[in-house]
Amino acid sequence: MKENNIVYAITEEDVQHEAIEQIGRKLNEEEMLLFTKRLHYGIGENMLFIWSAVFEEFKK
Repeated sequence: MKENNIVYAITEEDVQHEAIEQIGRKLNEEEMLLFTKRLHYGIGENMLFIWSAVFEEFKK
């Protein structure tokens, strides 16, 4: 494995596709900025919990 491989990524295309599925349209620039801000916050708040849970599975 390479040291700097991306493990998980969400592209703007992914977000826009999901927006169409969820709300029936693409997000505008302002909405995209807000989405990105909220996503960063949500991931940051939960990342330690997620990592701990995943690594706990490896201990079994």
